[in-house]
Amino acid sequence: MDGTQNDALYEKAKQLIDQGKRTEEIKLLLIGEEQNPFQIEELLKKLKKEKHEAALKLGKTKIGFAIALLATGFIISIIQYHFNHSFSVFLYGFTTIGTLVLFWGAYDIFN
Repeated sequence: MDGTQNDALYEKAKQLIDQGKRTEEIKLLLIGEEQNPFQIEELLKKLKKEKHEAALKLGKTKIGFAIALLATGFIISIIQYHFNHSFSVFLYGFTTIGTLVLFWGAYDIFN
């Protein structure tokens, strides 16, 4: 196969993955079109790796944002405590939101 056919096959497989097709379905569809099964396996591995890298980057970003929220809530709570103001809104609000975003990021990484 030349580069043009390989690029077309890559784009078709990427489009099918974006539509939510499973890799086994994509493999069967592409093999049904008389494509090389070994090349299809390599292509699907490459696409899975790219998808995982994107999800990992997004998950790390969410976790970083969550850590910033948790730290900000902690610092504001300490400041409010030292000035004898109510700190429960910051303490519980930022902690709850930060924890939710943290688990959301972990879900993106491990899913």
